Amino acid sequence: AARRSQWVALLRSGQASDVTILCKEEVEVPCHSLVVTVRCPVLMKAVVKEGVGEMFLVMDQYERTVVRVVLQ
Repeated sequence: AARRSQWVALLRSGQASDVTILCKEEVEVPCHSLVVTVRCPVLMKAVVKEGVGEMFLVMDQYERTVVRVVLQ
C-alpha cells in the first residue's frame, strides 16, 4: 500500500517529469517516462521528441482524469 501511495504521489506532483501528455482541450499532464513504460509500454512508441529532452505524448481524445487513472 505504501508503494502505491508513493507512486500516486509522484504522478500527481509532476516532480522530475520528462514527458508531457497532451489531453483533450489542450490540457497538459506532466508525467514520467518510467510510469508510461510500466503502465502502458505500447504508448512509449507514440512519444514525440522535440528539442533537447522534451517528450510529448498526444492523447487528445481523453480527458485529464482518464489519463491519470490509466497511469495510476
